[in-house]
Amino acid sequence: MAIVTEARKKILRAEMKKRLQVTANRRGAMKTAGGQHKNVGSVKGSRYRPTMAGFKGLTKDDRDFIKSERSTNKASGDTKKTYKKAFKLGATSEPYINQAKKDKMKSIKGGGTVGKGTHASGAARKEATAWRRKHVAALKKKHKIGAGSTAEQRTAFKAARGKVIDRHKRMVKKA
Repeated sequence: MAIVTEARKKILRAEMKKRLQVTANRRGAMKTAGGQHKNVGSVKGSRYRPTMAGFKGLTKDDRDFIKSERSTNKASGDTKKTYKKAFKLGATSEPYINQAKKDKMKSIKGGGTVGKGTHASGAARKEATAWRRKHVAALKKKHKIGAGSTAEQRTAFKAARGKVIDRHKRMVKKA
């Protein structure tokens, strides 16, 4: 059984802290941008996930160290302090907020806030409806729908519109 060296521990601690800060920055920015910030990084395999998944070259000893270090940090309150500081930075930093505004209506896996039923009621539902209208209007423009449009254009428009409608249904829990 190999032991984790001090140099390796330092690298792992730094990576753990960095991943936690990235998630907190993103959630803070998303809250300021008006999104459902708790959805960010909440799905396995999504961007902005504060886990060590995807960190290359982890041995069993490394994973055991990470597990014990995480519980130690949580018990001591270090995790909460780091998270709150990074959350506040993300909530007040223009570059983070601008990026969050762009990504707000992306899927949770893509770093956004949209999942099945996440926009089922309240202001989120209005936001989902506005998103749908915007995208359908853009498709009308793209496919040149109106007087004089061909059957081929209308067929392509209906197929694309169907995808937007299906995504909207998932967002508001109708599908």
